[in-house]
Amino acid sequence: MQNIEKRRRIEELIKTNDELDFQKEQKQKLADELLLANKDHALQYQKKLKQADELNDTQKELSNQKGALKKWANELLKANKELATQFYKKQKKDDELIEVQKELVQQYDAKKDLASELTAAYKELSETEDSLRKYIDGLEEMIFMVSHDVRQPVTKLIGLTNLLEIPENYSSDEIKIMISYLKPSAIELDVVTKKFTSLIREILAKKV
Repeated sequence: MQNIEKRRRIEELIKTNDELDFQKEQKQKLADELLLANKDHALQYQKKLKQADELNDTQKELSNQKGALKKWANELLKANKELATQFYKKQKKDDELIEVQKELVQQYDAKKDLASELTAAYKELSETEDSLRKYIDGLEEMIFMVSHDVRQPVTKLIGLTNLLEIPENYSSDEIKIMISYLKPSAIELDVVTKKFTSLIREILAKKV
């Protein structure tokens, strides 16, 4: 608008200069002023063009930045989705690990109970073996007693009874002597029998 106005004024000045020669100096002066003004306006116009170019560049840069920001926002959204997926997988894996730990604890408790049962069974078995060993020792002692302690007085009694059955004439003193041998053997057999009975009771008690 200013340029149009300036042109219009210049045209008016030129027309006025043609019509009024006597105002030539004033018109020349005015023309010079207008020329200076035009130069100033031209400089301002160049500045405005430069500012417009700079503004355009700024808009382009902002547009590029906006595109970059949009791209970055999309990448960030994609990364967030990926992180959410990874978190879900991790949470699922943690839950699975918790279940595995629970199963391991249950298995450990079951093994612990089984170990306690095995310990008790082993202890019972050891006690049973000990009782059985003592029982066997008692039986061996009974066998030894039957083969030695019982056999000895029985053999004496059998020998004396055999002597008494022989059809010979024994004097009263001889018969008394043989009878006197019978009593100690019988007493010895009675003692052995009592010991044998006591041993049997001990063996039976140990077996129980």
